[in-house]
Amino acid sequence: MSTLRGRVRPTALVVLTGTWLLLWGHLSLFLVLTGLAVAVLTTLVFPLPSVDLHGRFRPLGALRLLRIQAVDL
Repeated sequence: MSTLRGRVRPTALVVLTGTWLLLWGHLSLFLVLTGLAVAVLTTLVFPLPSVDLHGRFRPLGALRLLRIQAVDL
């Protein structure tokens, strides 16, 4: 079970299940369970690499990115 715990991240399961529910447009127990099953299957078949977050936050770069995105929208 330790290899499964390392590959399936709870945050990814919540986000993927939430996306599944938003795609269907309504809430039911069946949709929550199928969304959770699809999320688990997706994270097992397509595992994400671990991300090293030790970098710096650069406010000017973030503002520039937001400006570019706003112009593109």
